[in-house]
Amino acid sequence: MLVSYRHNLIYIKRQKVAGTSIAMFLQKSCGLGDEITEPTHAIVNENGIVGFRGGKKDHNKNDTDEIWYNHIFAKDLRHELDQLDPNIWPRSTKVAAIRNPFDQVVSHFYWWSRRRKLDISEDFSVVKRAFTKFALNRNVQLTDPHMTIDGENVIDHVIRFETLMGDLEALCDKVGAPFDADNMPVTKSTAKQRKSIPVHEYFNKRTIDHMHKTKPWIFEQYGYADVPDGYE
Repeated sequence: MLVSYRHNLIYIKRQKVAGTSIAMFLQKSCGLGDEITEPTHAIVNENGIVGFRGGKKDHNKNDTDEIWYNHIFAKDLRHELDQLDPNIWPRSTKVAAIRNPFDQVVSHFYWWSRRRKLDISEDFSVVKRAFTKFALNRNVQLTDPHMTIDGENVIDHVIRFETLMGDLEALCDKVGAPFDADNMPVTKSTAKQRKSIPVHEYFNKRTIDHMHKTKPWIFEQYGYADVPDGYE
C-alpha cells in the first residue's frame, strides 16, 4: 500500500495483479524515497506512507511494519489513516489493480507452488491436475476487502493488468504525478514457469464454474469474459 499526501493518492495492493511493481512505480513517481527496493520496511514521513513489503513471517518486522503493510484491507487502512488525519481518506483518490480472474488464478497457482517449494512437473497433465485441485480449493469471496468497506466499493480508479501502463499514465495525469515508463520494475513474474501455455488450457467446466462461484463480483463489475480467451 501507499499514501501520497502531495498527490492525494491512496494505493491499495491486491495479490497477483502486478501489485508490487505498481507500488514501487508509484513510490518513485510520488517521491516517497530515493532508493526503491522490493523488500522494504514501512516508510512514514511528511510526504506520505509506503507499506512494508516482505513476507508474513519476516522476523525483521518492526512495530511500524505491523501497522502499515503491503496487503492491508481497505477498512483497516482507513481506520489507521483516520488516526493521523480524518481528512486523508475522503480527499484522496483510492486506487487498486485488477486482472483477468482466470489469468490471475494461474499466476497465483505458480506463486503458491514456488513459495512452498513444490516440484512442478514438466508434464502439463500433472500440472493441470495440481492446478485444478488448487483452483477448486479457493474460498468464496463475494466482495474483496481490499476494494470494499462493509460491502461498498471504495475504489475511485482501477488499474487493469491488461492495460497497465496506459492506466498508470492516466492515473499519474489525474493526480499530477510524473509518469516515466522506464520506472516500472518487473517483480515476482511467473512467466518462466508458465512456459507460454495459454490460460484456457488450465481450465475445465468445473474450475470455470467455481471461479464464478468464488469471485462473482470481478465478472459482474468489471466485465471480464465468462470463460478464458480461447476456451471451447
